[in-house]
Amino acid sequence: MAAESFAQQYQYFLNKIKWLSVVGNNPITYQIAAWLATKHSPFCADTNLIEENLQKTLYLPEITLKKTSLEAIKLHGVFCINAFFFRKMTSRWVKNHISIKNNTAFTKLLNYSNGGLFLSYHHHFQHLLVSLLGIYQKNPSFVAMSPDSSPFYNLLKPNIDYLHQNTEFHFGEGKYIFIDPLNSKKAVRKEIYQALEKNNWIYSLHDNMALNSKNSHNIQIFNRIITVLAGTVDIALEMNKPIFCGLLEWKDGTQFEFDLIELNTSNGIVGILTDYFQFLEQKVKHNPALWEGWQWFQDCPEIKGNI
Repeated sequence: MAAESFAQQYQYFLNKIKWLSVVGNNPITYQIAAWLATKHSPFCADTNLIEENLQKTLYLPEITLKKTSLEAIKLHGVFCINAFFFRKMTSRWVKNHISIKNNTAFTKLLNYSNGGLFLSYHHHFQHLLVSLLGIYQKNPSFVAMSPDSSPFYNLLKPNIDYLHQNTEFHFGEGKYIFIDPLNSKKAVRKEIYQALEKNNWIYSLHDNMALNSKNSHNIQIFNRIITVLAGTVDIALEMNKPIFCGLLEWKDGTQFEFDLIELNTSNGIVGILTDYFQFLEQKVKHNPALWEGWQWFQDCPEIKGNI
């Protein structure tokens, strides 16, 4: 789908979601948003690609493939409606709507007072998760690609800016640290160092395919190799900061589950990234729809022979 057509379809869908958000933050609203996505989300065009990558990786039967791709579209609807409620989320809302799967790791995360690195994944609730870190008083800074690098930014600028502003509302001393692919990375690294020196947290995603370079790492995920950049991990190791990874899973209505682990920093950067992707594999095997990476998984080269 061409960028302009995609943006027009997205705007049409978001107008419906915005109207729905007036009803309020309740389970029925989320269910309707999920249903609306199956009818109007521009990502409906990606279902064949998602199913193809799922089949080649998890060897799911056709009926499960269809169910999974449909669920992925529903999650996009939940993400969109949820974005309208970020500013209204309080500690009380979090207590009532976010369950914790790994209480041991979660308690350690809360108790660390000298800052750290939290690695997440491209999933529909990556923005909600970084907002949660803010509500948990971790003062997160989200390292992300500059919106200007997206072909959709100029077409959807008010919506994208609204999402960033609502997410950043909970960051405390943190902020978005945007990476401009056309400019030097020194300024970005400086901002990351400064945040960690203040004992705040850095939040970043490293599960999309990057170009091979002297700074990249090749890591196995399922039956493929993914090339990733991990500058935030380098800096966290250099500064002796703890590193966690995790994600959010929509359970139903307005209920979400937060699962996380602490990564062993003594394993070095390759070991950390290996454990990071192994955690993702475990989650995806349980719920294949939660990861958005199926939309680019075909770009990762297959591993030939026995794994």
